[in-house]
Amino acid sequence: MNNILSLWNCIVSKAISLQCTSGAHKGLVHNNIINGFYYRETAFAVKIFATQWKITGDDRFLENATLTYEAIENKLNLHNLNIGIDEPCFTPRGVIYRKGSIPATLLLLYSMYEGSKILNKKFIFSYSDIDNYLQSCHISNGRYYHDCISSTCNYYPHITNTSAMALMFYNYLVPDNYTIDCINSKKTYMSIINSQRSDGFWSYIEPNKFQKSIFYFRNCFN
Repeated sequence: MNNILSLWNCIVSKAISLQCTSGAHKGLVHNNIINGFYYRETAFAVKIFATQWKITGDDRFLENATLTYEAIENKLNLHNLNIGIDEPCFTPRGVIYRKGSIPATLLLLYSMYEGSKILNKKFIFSYSDIDNYLQSCHISNGRYYHDCISSTCNYYPHITNTSAMALMFYNYLVPDNYTIDCINSKKTYMSIINSQRSDGFWSYIEPNKFQKSIFYFRNCFN
């Protein structure tokens, strides 16, 4: 338990040290690797600070959480969620941005929603915007790619964990009383189940029939 608490305190301390407290980026958390700001990580910090406030009762963490929360809200007001949020990726050639990334978009919304519950705030965003955005990442039969699909590429593999994120959005973030087209939700659930390997592991990219058969026969001889 002490090791876990020590790790948690390191996470809190690091998030605080990287938070901008003034200027145009006030409230955002700086990413030293890309030397810039990744909104999803700032949303993570919202829940980190809010959780630490609940643990300690120290209002300084409430101030950190509120500052970070408001920074993301302000940035999202300037962003068209119909096209998702770009994800910075560090490569040997420098930082590139993946357009309309599901992890960048949905994990940000999840973290903001979870943080808002701790802070007793009502996090509002357009469910229909996110639904429209997810359709731009949809391959077929409830299966999703990592980012928005472009007409310049002919092959888009099914990314299992991003399909799981889409399922989380429809089943957790969308209120029961909100009318939205969730026809792909059951298909997505089945696509995730069907992509599981015979050893129980889910690959990042859904294995094809030949790959699945390899795992099946390998397990038979073990």
